[in-house]
Amino acid sequence: MSQEESLDSQMEVSTIARFSQDLVDGQRRVSSIRGQIAQAPEAPNKLLEDCLVELELTVEELHTAQEELAAQNEELALARDEAEANALRYEDLFEYAPVGYLISDLHGAIQKLNFSAFTLLNVDRNRVVGKPLVTFIPADRRREFRSVLNQLPDRLQVKVSLRR
Repeated sequence: MSQEESLDSQMEVSTIARFSQDLVDGQRRVSSIRGQIAQAPEAPNKLLEDCLVELELTVEELHTAQEELAAQNEELALARDEAEANALRYEDLFEYAPVGYLISDLHGAIQKLNFSAFTLLNVDRNRVVGKPLVTFIPADRRREFRSVLNQLPDRLQVKVSLRR
């Protein structure tokens, strides 16, 4: 988890905790006012009583909403953890595939390559990123490669032969 995600998660927990505490405080205030009304020597004002009933209902609805938000937050955290685990698995599948894979931008600059690809090319991985893929295509096949590359918005995958 990145620092930014960790801070976001801490802020979410803090916000939920503050919301929960506000609900508890509201429930205490309503109970206190209700107790004061019940102990008053004169009969309680009907309007005040109706307001307190309405306020109690609202606080209860907020409490229910808070519980639902906490449950949703937990579900989101679990989904995020699962997505991160899946991303790591796919990263491992990409990295350790027995076939060389390169990821390039639409202009053919290498963005990422797996272990098999940089082993096949016999190059330092860090020095290849950002370089044009065409430099690894045999000179007599570059025109064909560029033609295929120009059609990439219509194609998702291209197989090419690289030179050693």
